[in-house]
Amino acid sequence: MISTEALLNLDMSYPGIEIKVELIVLQEYLNQLESSIQTACDRYIENELSKYKNRDYEEYSHIYRIAETEIPRIIRLPVLVSMYALYESSMSRLLTYAQGKESKTLGLNDIRARSMSDGFNKYSQHVLGFDYQIAENFLDEIKIISKIRNIIAHTNGNLTNEQFNDFRRWINEDIEIQSNQLDITYPFINKAMQCIRDIIESLMKFLENTMIHRQLFFSWPSSFFNSIPRNRSNAYCF
Repeated sequence: MISTEALLNLDMSYPGIEIKVELIVLQEYLNQLESSIQTACDRYIENELSKYKNRDYEEYSHIYRIAETEIPRIIRLPVLVSMYALYESSMSRLLTYAQGKESKTLGLNDIRARSMSDGFNKYSQHVLGFDYQIAENFLDEIKIISKIRNIIAHTNGNLTNEQFNDFRRWINEDIEIQSNQLDITYPFINKAMQCIRDIIESLMKFLENTMIHRQLFFSWPSSFFNSIPRNRSNAYCF
């Protein structure tokens, strides 16, 4: 009988172990995001109103506007940057892991591509020789997420007139622009997270179904396979 030690002879250098935890933690943070925003808004209103006792509503009405629009925007926008960073980091770590296992000298950074996602696909297909590609529908979603991420990271969501004209076609009920300031809704963040998680998990599943299972199979002792009964065609009977 195969030993427990041999059965659990997993490669602890596999980055998917940490990535799965990172996905869980980020998802849990998103689950609490809206309640955290509401708490922040309530505290802001309470603190600011204390400064305007016995004053006319017109003098402090801006407090409610800021709590309704500005505070949610300020909290939500950086979340998308973190999500996209997890996407790029996870895919890069997984493909670099595969590079080592497949003994490839050409690295991910050596690939010329139109985007990071395009580079992931090219590296998987042309260097690693894997039958894995990011699905076309995911590529379209990631393109939008990447554009928004860049605007947030470089201008904190403040658009120039040129950027506004270029970005106008992406505007919908989940992506808003007011006074040349970009804003995204909670449903958009959730959909973006679902897209990112699906892409990362699809690559992890591919690697785990090929490389890691292959490694486990060949790490088992020959005595284990000799003990397995075979049928008349000399095939193993699992």
